Amino acid sequence: MEENNVHSLIGTETVEPQRRPIRSLGALYVVMLVLVVGVIAAGNLLSAHWDVPRIFIQLTMYAILLALGWYVYRFYLTSFRYTLTDRMFAIERIVGRKQRADECVRLGEITRIQPFDGEKTEGVKVKNLSARAKKSSLAVTVRDAKGTRILLISPGDEFAGQLADQWKTARKK
Repeated sequence: MEENNVHSLIGTETVEPQRRPIRSLGALYVVMLVLVVGVIAAGNLLSAHWDVPRIFIQLTMYAILLALGWYVYRFYLTSFRYTLTDRMFAIERIVGRKQRADECVRLGEITRIQPFDGEKTEGVKVKNLSARAKKSSLAVTVRDAKGTRILLISPGDEFAGQLADQWKTARKK
């Protein structure tokens, strides 16, 4: 006979990045368009006035545009959903309409929950699953079959309290 595993949902929270200078996605699109046109214009200016070989200009332009695109993707468009049940903690990455499960750990595999301190991470793999800066993130240390690793998350105060309470309860079992 199959065993039925039922998990009780305790809480879920979606955390989006803080939009500092650019508050809307429309404004972000306009800024990106202006930057792309500006990089192309600067490349054409360098090529025309200083006789810089076109191959160097194009490689530099592509590298700048690639770095700019990655920055916008990572820090403006990526949000995270944290889900807590009575036995599991799951983290999903959300970009647009696409969702991808990044981590799913048992609460019993968590060894420590504390504010992130970069000095205490020597020799341990750190996975940034936070929508905010590292210094304001919460570090969840996990020890399982994959080894010891630190998951950086950025939940709200209420969800962080629920996670800590449920983790303490799971450790006692």
